[in-house]
Amino acid sequence: MSPPHYIFKNGLRYVEPYMYDKYTTAKGPWVGKTILDVMSTLFIGRNIQYYKDLINSGGLTVTRSIYTQDPETSQKKRVKKVISGPSLFEEVLQSRDLVHNQVHRHEVPVADSPIRVIEETLDYLIIDKPAGIPVHPTQGHHYNTILEILKHENARLSEYECELQVCHRLDKLTSGVMILAKNKQTHRAFYDKISDKSSVFKEYVARVHGRFPKTLTRKERIVLVDPFKMYRRGGVQNPTPAKTEFELMSYNTELDQSIIKCKPYTGRKHQIRIHLRNSGFPIVNDSLVKRFGTG
Repeated sequence: MSPPHYIFKNGLRYVEPYMYDKYTTAKGPWVGKTILDVMSTLFIGRNIQYYKDLINSGGLTVTRSIYTQDPETSQKKRVKKVISGPSLFEEVLQSRDLVHNQVHRHEVPVADSPIRVIEETLDYLIIDKPAGIPVHPTQGHHYNTILEILKHENARLSEYECELQVCHRLDKLTSGVMILAKNKQTHRAFYDKISDKSSVFKEYVARVHGRFPKTLTRKERIVLVDPFKMYRRGGVQNPTPAKTEFELMSYNTELDQSIIKCKPYTGRKHQIRIHLRNSGFPIVNDSLVKRFGTG
């Protein structure tokens, strides 16, 4: 992909829309279905006519590996067959088919906040991650991520010798210290160290609604959430055990808000936010969690 063109407006960082080639290997549930069946299931909100037009224009194709016999050597050789155009409407997907989807990507804007470098060596980079920016490419973000912004603003981090990798992650809405490795060896060393729960632990500071007790421990099963149902229990699948300890740091009577220390003993997605919400002390300005009820 070509380098991004950033646009800054009203405190936000935008990326100028661009063409993006997405490649996906056919997954088990896709096998035996047409590409239209798959797309209409995966992207319910998208009009099926969009994908029909994409197929007709060649923007959606399938590459399949097939084996043929070499007439000269009588040996089998693998060749790639590209299936495109109207013939793709009736073609059913096979295992390991490569689906190519060309899209005009419009990234979600993020906060235009500086990424402060705390320390840098030949092997690692320590930064102060601002809130409002995801760490690595995810749904709706590629260039508008910590990794890509760092590479764009620091040419040395885009060099071939530099393989910038995240040693641990912070959620998009979370700010704090982050360690990034510049090579695989350093990444492995930091990852192994951080994985040793007996010597390394994480602590977070949160501002929540209400007068928080002096201490609080939550032990409950964290859920996997249907993104269309947010945190509602209708989206629960395969709950997993989780534990977080909380400690009151200060309380503001005027705002009726508390500053607390959070120490997770497990690493479930949104663990701290869910535990606080379920305790009746939701994080201030957390747009994903309703203040009242467990809803």
